[in-house]
Amino acid sequence: MKNLYLLSLIIFSISIVGCSDFLDREPLDEISTNSFYTTPEEAELGAISMYSAIQAINWKGKSWQIEEIPSDNSTTGGNDPDFSPIDNFTTSPDNPAVLEYWSEHFKLITLTNQIFTYVTPISMYQEQKNNILGEAGFLRAYSYFDLVRIFGEVPIIDEVPTIESDLN
Repeated sequence: MKNLYLLSLIIFSISIVGCSDFLDREPLDEISTNSFYTTPEEAELGAISMYSAIQAINWKGKSWQIEEIPSDNSTTGGNDPDFSPIDNFTTSPDNPAVLEYWSEHFKLITLTNQIFTYVTPISMYQEQKNNILGEAGFLRAYSYFDLVRIFGEVPIIDEVPTIESDLN
């Protein structure tokens, strides 16, 4: 019994000490921003990712309804639980359509901020870099334009969010 206890203690001690470098490895099934933005081709792919966020805003997010229903250019045409409150100016912050509109726009803003942060140091043709940074700047401004039209004053985020900055 004493030997079993000693053997268990040794195995437990080795497993605690021996796993630290095993647990600190980069994931193999995903690409991180630290390892992705290293070549001009990857910068172009990052720029393309911004446009997928616009598709989510315009098609999945039904942004036109949130933008047009309050202006009387459109109506809900029924008793839609997400859009009728917008038509009646009685919507609440937990409205699913409004939450999606907000979050998809800030997803696009985050992607543009990643472009500014990670593409700027890449060694590439300056004209190509200027095009990518120009697209990112335009799309970030486009997102803020939409957000300000609907919500008024919104927080300006011009850097990639990190856990540390979110906690402050």
